[in-house]
Amino acid sequence: MAADLIYDRFLTGAYVGDYDIASNMYVVLMTGYFTGAQIADDDYDSIKPYEIVDGLSIYKAGGSSLVNPHIRLEGTGNRTGVIGADNITFSNSTITASGCAVFYSGGIANADKRLVCYVDFGSDKTSSNGDFTINWNSAGSTSGILRVEQG
Repeated sequence: MAADLIYDRFLTGAYVGDYDIASNMYVVLMTGYFTGAQIADDDYDSIKPYEIVDGLSIYKAGGSSLVNPHIRLEGTGNRTGVIGADNITFSNSTITASGCAVFYSGGIANADKRLVCYVDFGSDKTSSNGDFTINWNSAGSTSGILRVEQG
């Protein structure tokens, strides 16, 4: 299993304005075989072999769009930027995933689907003809998909 990580390409691109966090953000569910490489992994092609397969085809390969992605700043002085989105539910699904990757889609080609971060669930999470839900956070909560701290 991979630990949570923020991809280098995202950090570099975020500082120069290459990402519109408020749109074009997607989540991909990952198998336990994914180990993650913070520097080497940079686009969807890097993670595609480790994407889960849903036996009922509720989860579609290529990921799902994040609904209402947003950024908020917390604190004063050394501030923290938090990226969040609405929770995602794959209803009536049969899924086993150990984590998820978030990517920004800047175009149609897989090379334009740039990785943002990987979130490790800590263990395999499973649904069997039921709901598989990723609880991100809501605006104003203390958690998020990604927290970038200054200072």
